[in-house]
Amino acid sequence: MAGNLPDSASNPRAGVSKIQNLHLALDDKKFQKIFTAITEHTELLALLSFRQPMSCKEIRRDLGFSKRTLHESLKRLTKVGVLIKINFEQHQLYVINGEHTSLIRSCLHS
Repeated sequence: MAGNLPDSASNPRAGVSKIQNLHLALDDKKFQKIFTAITEHTELLALLSFRQPMSCKEIRRDLGFSKRTLHESLKRLTKVGVLIKINFEQHQLYVINGEHTSLIRSCLHS
């Protein structure tokens, strides 16, 4: 009778293993997105690692980015969780998410 059962019924750990593998694959995909975003925006992250929080106006002044380029970069970095946008009075300030500080530093020094 046990030979006719699917893997998950005959081996309860098989389902758990599949879920864990899926979770690891999702984590790897998320990490890859974060790593790619960091390596594509090193100049912006280098500035923010030394001087934060900063507004869009301050970042544009220091880096010379166009408004569109800067907003696209900030949006992407915020979406993957590398940057955090803070609303303070009428200003929008950006800071680096502390969870990614060591990864950012290792990318900047390589």
